[in-house]
Amino acid sequence: VQPAWWRQLAPGGRLLLPLSVRGSQLSVALDLLERPTPLLHSASVRSCAFVRLRGRGAGPEPSRTIADGLAVQAADDRALDTAALLRLLDEPGPRRPTPVRLRTIDLWDGLGLWLAVHEPDACRILVSAANERYRSLALLPVGTDGGTMALVGGDGLAVLVASNDHERGGCLPVSVRPCGADGAPLADRLLECLRRWVAAGQPSAAQLRLRVHLGNSAAEPVPGTMQLVKEHSRLLLDWPSELSGEAGRETSKLAR
Repeated sequence: VQPAWWRQLAPGGRLLLPLSVRGSQLSVALDLLERPTPLLHSASVRSCAFVRLRGRGAGPEPSRTIADGLAVQAADDRALDTAALLRLLDEPGPRRPTPVRLRTIDLWDGLGLWLAVHEPDACRILVSAANERYRSLALLPVGTDGGTMALVGGDGLAVLVASNDHERGGCLPVSVRPCGADGAPLADRLLECLRRWVAAGQPSAAQLRLRVHLGNSAAEPVPGTMQLVKEHSRLLLDWPSELSGEAGRETSKLAR
């Protein structure tokens, strides 16, 4: 959130802008609250799609190509060995079924947004229709393309895949597939993330509460709140449905 935008707001003013949070595009309405330290508080958050900002307000490139028709999207500062990631995709283990069903929107909203905010090791794997070899990763179709969510770390990867290879589109039952030598513990983590998301009521962008502080210095984390440090501002995010449950007792502090 650019400092100039703050300066243009009158007391009680509202700022409506597109905001990228861990790769998910959000349309946010932020109200200026007059306190000892000015604060922007979300009046509305919705998932959306927009042409990304260019120039001084532009963020880093959201995805990295790892093969023809195959890309990965991770946290802005997350170092990824794309050659190793490609190798891990070719070392799949057995599926671990879950009772969870996901929709197309869960790539960017729903689980996708929740996982990207909570897990610094989360990434999206994006597959185009031209890549037949990795089409099984197009769990959640977006037009002719698709993708899925994963956790990556060490010499391992855990990927969300369809429980049935022949079923695509709609609301799909999903499994977790470990890849590589360190895939099993990552699969355990991804399964636990699914459990927590379901226990919180499968929250989406519409239930997200967002507060923005001017300046990018990190502060003491607030229980149940995720902190994202941007170039000019510090974002505090939470889903109220989590605060009353088990997941609300955990805190994540995420760097930009």
